[in-house]
Amino acid sequence: MPKFERKAMCDECPFRKVAPAGWLGPHSIGDIEKVVHSEEPFICHESIEEMMVRGYEGEEIEEHGQHCVGMLRYRNAMCKLSRDPKAAQAQIELKTVPDQALIPPTRFREHHEKKPLIPERRSSRRQEDDQD
Repeated sequence: MPKFERKAMCDECPFRKVAPAGWLGPHSIGDIEKVVHSEEPFICHESIEEMMVRGYEGEEIEEHGQHCVGMLRYRNAMCKLSRDPKAAQAQIELKTVPDQALIPPTRFREHHEKKPLIPERRSSRRQEDDQD
């Protein structure tokens, strides 16, 4: 069972409103969307790196790593309380601890798939109307 000791999102957390667009740590958007709707643990990318340096692998990382605070807060924003008692308790406790703003769940994919905006082409008829 992962740890639930941290109370604040890390500086690089992909769930932060100011997260760099497209940066998801070792995860894909699809992986994150799948996990957020499941009961699976989601280990913080910093914890994954720390555990790998210590020689942990695979399931050992999930068992001993730190759960991602951003994911817990994101689940709170989606009104998804974990069925796991420890995870649920951590979610409830985080509701009372101030932290940095999250990307709204309805904008997560859009934020991490940002592309340059291309101006809409104007029709020739509309251009003629503007000249009058």
